[in-house]
Amino acid sequence: MSLRFRRSIKICKGLRVNLNKNSVGLSVGPRGLGYTVNSKGRKTVHAGIPGTGLSYVASNNVSSSKPSQTSRQVSNSSSNTKYVETKIDFRLEDDGKWRFFYPDGSEVFDQSLINRIKRHPSFIEQKNRILNDRNERISQEVEDFNSGIEELINIYKMAAYPILEDQEYENAMNQIKLETYKEVEYKIPKPTIENITQALNKEAQNKIKGIKFWELKKKRNEYVQANIDERFANATKGWEANKEEFDKNEKEKASSINQEYKKEYDEAIAHSKNIINGDEETINDEIETFLSEIELPLEFNVNFSYSKSNNTLLIDLDLPEIEDMPSETATQLASGMKKMKPKTKQELKDDYKQFVFGFALFLTSHLFNISPKILTIVISGYTQRRDKNGEINDDYIYSIIFEREKFKKYNPLEENLIYICNNFKNRCNVDMYSNFKAIEPYTSVEE
Repeated sequence: MSLRFRRSIKICKGLRVNLNKNSVGLSVGPRGLGYTVNSKGRKTVHAGIPGTGLSYVASNNVSSSKPSQTSRQVSNSSSNTKYVETKIDFRLEDDGKWRFFYPDGSEVFDQSLINRIKRHPSFIEQKNRILNDRNERISQEVEDFNSGIEELINIYKMAAYPILEDQEYENAMNQIKLETYKEVEYKIPKPTIENITQALNKEAQNKIKGIKFWELKKKRNEYVQANIDERFANATKGWEANKEEFDKNEKEKASSINQEYKKEYDEAIAHSKNIINGDEETINDEIETFLSEIELPLEFNVNFSYSKSNNTLLIDLDLPEIEDMPSETATQLASGMKKMKPKTKQELKDDYKQFVFGFALFLTSHLFNISPKILTIVISGYTQRRDKNGEINDDYIYSIIFEREKFKKYNPLEENLIYICNNFKNRCNVDMYSNFKAIEPYTSVEE
């Protein structure tokens, strides 16, 4: 078998004339597979890797004083042996190795053939393109994977800042506008004498024919004058009736739509007033809506209760377990391949501490912004852990009382989140190695 390039002239679909050094041949067949007979009587079945110009050829030999190079390389035993050409497919495996396959799916193990393919410029060109595409794809995968972990661990960076002032709620309510439906005007123009006259002139031309030409104009003018008054009156009457019906429908439509607009406006104003005044049902509904829209790759649950009597929101937060935290980071090797690197136990504990405190700040900031009447948030987080006897218990690991006015002074996006939490009344026992000990949570602000 041999590697070769061939120049050809396409005559029509599936038919080409091949221009070789020593002969002219005719090829029949689709791209990548064909049958050739040249001027010396040589018959060839050929196939190739589409798009590369790379092919593998086997043929029968005819009598010749100088055997072809392909025949000499393929067989040393007989010049009359027939060979069937084979199309070779190749692919890059995840381990970075190239593999080559025959049409039946069996793998090519002929190393000499593989070496020939690998040395060919067309294969090298395609290989480089495939490698570049793979490296870019893996680089993006690594970036996406690591950025997702970073967003989770640093969830405090998605905290709401700044906390809204009371006047901003009033301003938001004042921005609510009552929509109105504007009636559409009847756009069909009212009939005019000129329009009717033009129409009657056309009718007269079509109806009055076959008389002496010097009488045509007079007869047609008489036809127009005889019909114009009645035609104009009927057209005007019809137009007025249509306009009246159209305007009536528009008024009914405007009335119906404007009633809906007014209802929506009244509901929006009432909702805003309830938010501003601290209505319990409205605020609890808003909190539930907010919590239902949070999407995290980790499971968490929240129980909450807002009391208008003391403007306090109690949050009981079922935190994810440390075992559920992402335990690997992705890196791209010099070869372009992706490698997952496991985190150490200390890295996992540090990540968990960063997440659970950051989650507290994230929730607190957004919940404060639901209503200006939420003045205090008591948030207590617990996780499931096994005791010495192997029993699973709910262990609270922090409980923090956040006051609205004091919370406004901190920027969670720039300041250390542990520092922020420690500046509020709290119960938390975590050591320098990010180990949490169980605590008793606050059950009210008065504790």
